[in-house]
Amino acid sequence: MSEAERGIRTTVAVIDSSTSGIAQSPLHDALQQAGEVSVVACTSQRDDVIDLMWQSVPDAIVVGVDEPGFDAIALCQELSDALPVCRVLLVSEDGDAPFAAMVAGAAAVVSRATLTAVPGVIVQQVARGEAILSQGWAGEALHAFELDGAPHLTATEREVLQRLAKGTSSEVIAGLHEVPARLVRLHAAYALAKLQRAERDRRLGTEPT
Repeated sequence: MSEAERGIRTTVAVIDSSTSGIAQSPLHDALQQAGEVSVVACTSQRDDVIDLMWQSVPDAIVVGVDEPGFDAIALCQELSDALPVCRVLLVSEDGDAPFAAMVAGAAAVVSRATLTAVPGVIVQQVARGEAILSQGWAGEALHAFELDGAPHLTATEREVLQRLAKGTSSEVIAGLHEVPARLVRLHAAYALAKLQRAERDRRLGTEPT
């Protein structure tokens, strides 16, 4: 029996600073109407966002990053430090965001059109620990793993990133190996976690974990 069938909903918070108010946020509206999720916090303001997230501690945090000058990297860092159990999903018009935001703690990036089409499905994937990477993120991740001192990828993680970097979808990759697409997204998440841990160790001046 699925979580939806058991009546268990994924909790989600929305940070959409591209609007003047949550009532005007299409991200909030799409998630509010999704039967699989429950919106527990919403804000269009950058200030005091950590305090707001602490009040609800959602399974996933959906962040709209289209506003000019919006510092997604700093916000991902703050959220990762303060609420490491909350998975961060970045949403932009073109389905991409600065790679440094992923290294700072973001788990996924999708376009607004993709999220609003199947909001419950995507949020649940992210909340379960899966990673949704843009083609650009996958390519930059591969490059990061080639730098001196970078953590090592398993053969499966490397293949997943290589195929994603070429524009192959998780579903197609899964079909090639006759495994669930969820497993492909989990391998992508394992790879990203290595980069995120390495960045955290570097920033805090600790030994690599």
